[in-house]
Order: sequence, then structure tokens, then C-alpha cells
Amino acid sequence: LGVWNHILMNDIVPRFPRESWSYRHPGHTIWFKKHHAKAYYLHYGDEKQGYVGIPKEFEEGPFSFDMHLFHNYVEYIQEYSLKDPGEFYVESFIQVLEHNKKAYPSILSS
Repeated sequence: LGVWNHILMNDIVPRFPRESWSYRHPGHTIWFKKHHAKAYYLHYGDEKQGYVGIPKEFEEGPFSFDMHLFHNYVEYIQEYSLKDPGEFYVESFIQVLEHNKKAYPSILSS
């Protein structure tokens, strides 16, 4: 059994309740963003298994109630995910090495 949270851009609804309220989001997270989609293992990652958790920017606003409307999710999937699944859908979770290459490119390329 798997739990998958699909979150469209800055949709506010999946961000509640807040972690600061001692709530932990269950399951894996697929975050559909403007230029790509990314999957995060059990939302928070698991460094022992080599997976990164959702980045801090996930908690940064501004947020939108309108983005939560179902037709926005359908439109994203139809207009982006189905047309370019390599960029706008996911096949794997973000891994620590992949994340570090983007965060620290000059250190890891030497």
C-alpha cells in the first residue's frame, strides 16, 4: 500500500496542517512545479536510503486556494505531464547525490 500526495505548485491545502503544529505528512510527495515535477520519498526523505526530503521552499509563500481547484490539476496533467512526462512527471525519487549536484555544483564537479 502506498500513499501519494500530489501537490500543484503553490496549492495551500496540502500544506496544512503545518509541521510547526507537530504534524507529519504521510506518504510520498509529487510536487508539480512550473518547470518540472519532482518526487520526494516519504515527503521528508530518508538519508540512510539516499533520498532527499521536500525542500524548504515548499513552506514558503505566497500560497493559493485557487490552485487547489480540481480543474487546475487536470489541466497541468493534460497540458504538461502527458505532453512531456520526462520533465513534468516522475519516475524516481530525488536522491541525495542528485540534490547535492544541484545545490553544490562547483564542489562536486572538481
